Amino acid sequence: MKFFVNLNKAFDKTKLVQRVIPVKRSGKTFMRKQWVRVDEVDTPQAPKKTTIQNSEDIKKKINELRDTLGKDKVIELAKKQGISWKEDKHPGINWMRASMSIQKHLKEGKSWQEIIDKQEPPMI
Repeated sequence: MKFFVNLNKAFDKTKLVQRVIPVKRSGKTFMRKQWVRVDEVDTPQAPKKTTIQNSEDIKKKINELRDTLGKDKVIELAKKQGISWKEDKHPGINWMRASMSIQKHLKEGKSWQEIIDKQEPPMI
């Protein structure tokens, strides 16, 4: 019984808070929550801007843009944001390179949402 009581004391979280920390493992970065003592926390964490976390989410977002705005409009928006790539006269290759450059741009934490929000989807 004594062991059980001591174990409950070990799990007492009344003096702890959760903090979100980035963790890098096998070349990938992800976020996890960690319990820390209240006196170890410097300041309250400010709410973070919503960002796309992984490659699959980025690819899905680019495909959604392609479906709503069209490839040409997405390429035009990327150029306005200063995203560059080696252009090719074949539209498929050009789209592949453009989408890869957009992915790289977004993975670096940069955003171009403010321009996308102002655009109207094409009428079908």
